Amino acid sequence: MVKDLTLYEEIFEQVLAQVGGTVINIPEIPLPPPKKEVKLEAEKKEREDHLRAKEMECKVLHLNLAKETEMRALLEQDCISLRGANANVKKMTEELCERLEASKVAYAAEVQRIEELTVASAKCDQLHVAELAKEEERRAEE
Repeated sequence: MVKDLTLYEEIFEQVLAQVGGTVINIPEIPLPPPKKEVKLEAEKKEREDHLRAKEMECKVLHLNLAKETEMRALLEQDCISLRGANANVKKMTEELCERLEASKVAYAAEVQRIEELTVASAKCDQLHVAELAKEEERRAEE
């Protein structure tokens, strides 16, 4: 770059000598950036674009993680509720089984009592029939 600047100065002095003019302050005309700088700027811009894309991807992943974390918390609450409900159903099932067993025992006792009463009633009927037969026989003899 120093060589380019010196070369420009020499050319400028030759032109000035040929023209025979005076030197006035001319605003500096920016030189086009060297190819290496252009390439570096392009690489820098490309990296910045890539970085922005990665940052956006990270934001999306972070939002997805937050949603999944929330969903997991809700699912854990549901599991806890279901475990509680399952325990209640188990307890109620056990209580119902106990009540059913007690009901079966009470039913068997009642059936036995009915059978005993039926047998006793049949015996009473037989005795009554026998007494009536004797009474009729006695009346017939009279």
